[in-house]
Amino acid sequence: MRLHQWEAAIADATGVLAEEPRNQKALFRRAEGRRLEAKAKQQQDQPNGGAGSSGRGGNSSATKTTAAQALALAAADLEAILRLDPNNSDAQVSYYAFDLRGYL
Repeated sequence: MRLHQWEAAIADATGVLAEEPRNQKALFRRAEGRRLEAKAKQQQDQPNGGAGSSGRGGNSSATKTTAAQALALAAADLEAILRLDPNNSDAQVSYYAFDLRGYL
C-alpha cells in the first residue's frame, strides 16, 4: 500500500468489516491504512511542511490529535486480530513495532 492510498484502503477495509467483522485481513489492511494516515499527518505537521507533504495546511495541534487518533485506531485493529488469533504473526510483529515506538 502506498502512502497516498491510505484513505481508500481504510474505506475498503471498513466496508468489508461491515459485512465480515471477524475478517483478519481487512482488520490488518485497515490498521496499516491508519498507520499510514498517521504518518502522513505527522509529515504535514513538520515545520517545513514535511517531506512528501501534499501541501495541505491545517492546524498543527489538530494534525497531532488526528495522527494520535489514527495510531490508536490502528492499534485497536491489531488488538482485535490478536483476540481472534493470538498466533497471527503479522499482527504480532506490527503490534510489537507499535509498542517499541511508544504508540501504545
